[in-house]
Amino acid sequence: MKSIGLLAYIALVSAETTTSTETAAKHPVDYNSYPIKTVVAPTISTLPHTQKNHPVVVTLVHYPEEVEWELTGNGAAAGTSCKGGPYNGHYGQQPEEPCVLKAGGYTLKCIDTWGDGWHGGFMTVDGIMYCDDFRDGHLMTKTFSECSDPLDITQKELDVQLDYFSRNFDKYHYENAMNIYAELKKQGKEPVTGPSGVHTWELYDKAFPFEKVRRYDLVQQHMDAIQHFEDNLNQNLQNGQAVDQFIIVGLAAQAALNAKYHDGEFSDPALFDPVDAHPVTWSSAKFGN
Repeated sequence: MKSIGLLAYIALVSAETTTSTETAAKHPVDYNSYPIKTVVAPTISTLPHTQKNHPVVVTLVHYPEEVEWELTGNGAAAGTSCKGGPYNGHYGQQPEEPCVLKAGGYTLKCIDTWGDGWHGGFMTVDGIMYCDDFRDGHLMTKTFSECSDPLDITQKELDVQLDYFSRNFDKYHYENAMNIYAELKKQGKEPVTGPSGVHTWELYDKAFPFEKVRRYDLVQQHMDAIQHFEDNLNQNLQNGQAVDQFIIVGLAAQAALNAKYHDGEFSDPALFDPVDAHPVTWSSAKFGN
């Protein structure tokens, strides 16, 4: 029976939307022959748990239909981009705008489409006022920076960061977990990496609402790969090569399963934030006697 290395495995699963599961099943992975490959860094967290909320609020005095703004991240915050306006007919303080800010530098552009400034209007980011002196012209540019909030150095936070990593394969959370682990050791404590450490296989095993889908050859192949590389990583969580190999396999499985089973057959654990407040459902409600 033919076996393939990790890079060939990635090429195989990237084409799974056009090949049959029977064909994929004929090419099992030789897990002991994979080459070394690292993940491009840095990664950007989709669940910035260590970041507090940085509200963006616009307050308007005159001509709201002329007001617009753009906010762009630089350096560590590169990739963050938000914009707002115009605010047709809406005066006074506007609702908080959806703009998730990570640690790093930012450039804010306050824009007036007519060219006579914001007439005393202003914008606040994290409670700090900007462009209140923008009273003439089309554009005023401001720069500022946001800092990352410190991690809680606790066993609970260690478990949270490993849980996030198990869901979204974001190295940001793995590095957070390892930093917490090291700090706890410095304090003379004996941190543990939870009952199962990285536990993607366990999350994915429960992510198929239909038992039949869980038994498909395509799903089995990905689950076997996740299990193997997860076991390797959990044997030594500080092994950088094992981390990078696991991320490659995890991201490949995530992409393939979402592409193939996107009509309710697969519930991606990365889309569920375990620390968020969730509404009570029939299955989670507790009833008194």
